[in-house]
Amino acid sequence: MSLTETLEKSDEVLQKGITSDQITGTPGTADDLYVPVSLRENITDVSRRPTPLVDMLLPRALQGSGNARSFNKRTLPDANVINPRNAVYAEGGVPNETTTAYDTVNVAYAEVGYKGGVTGLAQAQGRSYIDLYATEVEAKMALVKEALEWLLFWGSTTTLNDASLGQFPGLDELITLNTVDAGGSRLEGTTGKAIVDEAINLIAQRGGMATHIVTSFRTKQNLNNTYFNSSSNAAQVIINDGDRTNLAMGEIVNKIETSAGQLKVVADFFLNPGNTFTLPNGTSSTPSGATTSSAFIINEAFLNFVNLEDLTLQPIAITQDKREFFVKIYTMLELTAEEYFCKIYNIDDTQP
Repeated sequence: MSLTETLEKSDEVLQKGITSDQITGTPGTADDLYVPVSLRENITDVSRRPTPLVDMLLPRALQGSGNARSFNKRTLPDANVINPRNAVYAEGGVPNETTTAYDTVNVAYAEVGYKGGVTGLAQAQGRSYIDLYATEVEAKMALVKEALEWLLFWGSTTTLNDASLGQFPGLDELITLNTVDAGGSRLEGTTGKAIVDEAINLIAQRGGMATHIVTSFRTKQNLNNTYFNSSSNAAQVIINDGDRTNLAMGEIVNKIETSAGQLKVVADFFLNPGNTFTLPNGTSSTPSGATTSSAFIINEAFLNFVNLEDLTLQPIAITQDKREFFVKIYTMLELTAEEYFCKIYNIDDTQP
């Protein structure tokens, strides 16, 4: 082939160019060009669920010891104190003697954790982009925190898991003194406000104060509608310390003033009645699998995680070409003043 013919052939190839059907994502294929994918170095995590109560309580968890956690509680005194008239005594006499009652409560620790691992090949393949082992550790840490958030509400000593193990009791099992049946009503309007007022009154009548009301997402929105709806007879106050052109509209009820204190309103994923996590009774749910939810009024000063061992990464000895580990925590939930908590259950949580 002459030089002229060679140049003409090369020009023909250059003009034609490389077509899209010659580009493949499979390396090593004959007659095809492999173009690497531009991979973003960090992973977008859409599996993470917010854990507001764990984030609030776990950093200040108490240190435990022994094979169980015990705490003492002083309960209601006898009738001489309940009836203040009996505090008056005769001149020259002696005041009435009262007897104070104490209870001791014992709660066992639970081992909570998940196992993870990355094969040697997978770690080597991803090394130039990301540390897959560190990513897996982070993912399992998040799963343990989500498990703790769920157990904080729904942990049970009687509903066993697949390994026939009970868990530390959660708020649903611990709160038995102050409970309100919403009767299938929404926490919205005059009916909803009356239900919340009843729950608050139960705490206040026992001399208690509260700090938070924790609800599902839809119930939080319903509370927002309740306290900004004239039909509920709730006061409507707009505080604006800036330009009126910068007013924010929407879900703005973050706190409710009550006779038992100012309650911060917290929406929690794990109180939503229909999600891919299990329901309180241990059965599975789907986004349309339940119609009612519960809400919990709490006092954070009397609610603590007690850790026998803090959240820990435990590597597993390598016996195969796989780097394995588990993330664990030995903990329990301590509720020292049940009188200052309330559970509202059977709340309508369907779409209007």
